Amino acid sequence: MNGLVKKKIATKPFSGKTKSSTNIPEKSKIKQERFWWAHFQRKNTSFEK
Repeated sequence: MNGLVKKKIATKPFSGKTKSSTNIPEKSKIKQERFWWAHFQRKNTSFEK
């Protein structure tokens, strides 16, 4: 339960910018996860090479 509350608080600032994201919090969450995943993958590949 604690993790869910933290996630909700973390996504609150974005709700102000895009009102549509409030209706579909799951979509914005997937978008953020994809962005961070790509970001970390880029970092990991640079470290490997």
